[in-house]
Amino acid sequence: MAGASMPGRGFAALVPATQIEAAVNLSPRVNVAGMASAVEARDYWKSIAPVGTKEHTLKSGYVDHPGQYRDSIRIQVVVVRGIKRWRVFTDDFKRFWIEYGTKKWAKHACRERTVQYMRHGAGGGLGGSQAA
Repeated sequence: MAGASMPGRGFAALVPATQIEAAVNLSPRVNVAGMASAVEARDYWKSIAPVGTKEHTLKSGYVDHPGQYRDSIRIQVVVVRGIKRWRVFTDDFKRFWIEYGTKKWAKHACRERTVQYMRHGAGGGLGGSQAA
């Protein structure tokens, strides 16, 4: 059909995707929505994070305080190939044990539950926010 629209044609074919992404990236609405989504993910992750009841000292001498894992969950704004992303993460040394469990510690999967919450739950499903 001569008049039919072809996939990949039209406006999107005339403007490179990188220019569209750059324009969207500069949008104040996108920035506000991205940060709001990241804050929601961070707050949810913190709400399900396990919190110990007492501090304990490791063999190395390091003192682990109750709530340390929860308090380490934060937001970082990163730019990947010119596109702004909001990254929700933790760098607590126990993060892998808490996420996947050990022989002595049950699997909590806080990060994975947060990802699922943002994709399917009350989190609105914005793709710009990444729990990682």
